Amino acid sequence: MNSIDQFPEAGASKALQQQRQDFMSVLKHKLKTPILGTRRILSLLIEGAFGALNEQQLTVLAALHLDAEKLLVVTDNLVEIYSHQNGIKTLAIEAHQACLLVNPVIANYSAAARARGITFEKVGFSEPLLVECDGHEIQVLLENLIENAVEYARTKVTVSIEARDGRLNFLVADDGRGIAPEDQKTLFSRFYEVSSNGRYPATTGTGLCLCHEIAKAHGGSVSCHSSAKSQTVFCLSLPVSRHSGDEA
Repeated sequence: MNSIDQFPEAGASKALQQQRQDFMSVLKHKLKTPILGTRRILSLLIEGAFGALNEQQLTVLAALHLDAEKLLVVTDNLVEIYSHQNGIKTLAIEAHQACLLVNPVIANYSAAARARGITFEKVGFSEPLLVECDGHEIQVLLENLIENAVEYARTKVTVSIEARDGRLNFLVADDGRGIAPEDQKTLFSRFYEVSSNGRYPATTGTGLCLCHEIAKAHGGSVSCHSSAKSQTVFCLSLPVSRHSGDEA
């Protein structure tokens, strides 16, 4: 009798895991391929590959291209959320210097921030703080938080790193309109969108949910502190060290 016959639950679990992985592969292919194709065709049209276009046509195509980009982000987020929630996400845990995780993300959004008249302030970046994590996943999380902060800040985004009580905290603060307390309770739910003040549009309804899943997979948490009319602070809190048995 083989091991699967001896432990039918384990065999069934392994089969279910494989089914989930196969489903995700098909989902990624079926959803992303047409989106990527559409985006490429729109890019070629905008670049004039099929002939010159007038200003009105270019404006329409640019709007369609932006929608395709947003749809691609939502699709990627949905795939990642499903992977986390169904136990098929594997983390590559390594030791990282905290500031080296954040600096590239800030650099990616510096141009967009300058265009909006927004400055970045960095606090605690001179400290050699280490954290064990999947660097790519944590950067995806920080990209979501920093992109939102740049989008809704009035003049400044402050990114801070601090070590406290055996945890490493990344704080992203903006001086925008803030989020009402009733909205904060379900802010990290899948597809939830904050309606009061129009803070988070529907196209970003998966981003904060993904942040929650990534933080949870690391044994950490992500939270929001804000009042309805003042600064908003998102805090990613991670354990300084992890045991291999904690990995997803």
